[in-house]
Amino acid sequence: MEKRNRLKLLLPWLETRIHEGSVEPATHNALAKIYIDSNNNPERFLRENQYYDSRVVGKYCEKRDPHLACVAYERGQCDFELINVSSPPYLLDSMFLPRVCDTYVVNVITHLSLL
Repeated sequence: MEKRNRLKLLLPWLETRIHEGSVEPATHNALAKIYIDSNNNPERFLRENQYYDSRVVGKYCEKRDPHLACVAYERGQCDFELINVSSPPYLLDSMFLPRVCDTYVVNVITHLSLL
């Protein structure tokens, strides 16, 4: 359904499931994809929803809107995915490095910035 852009046909059903209390990641992933494709306040959804899979939604966003991919990856603490989607790597210094606690990730970012 995703490839033919028919995922939005499920919007009412997905929203009903979430209002009923569903915490299933697949349900939240599908809703995130619909909000991203329809530009229905996707950044707010990505920042506030705690049930979607950050790697799945971040990957979905990479070619559509890299900023939204960064929001999803940052929320899920997917450090290496965030590094890969951020281009050029030196932009990470100001955007991401202050929030990273993992020394290994900091070293990778620093190395990429020197390239």
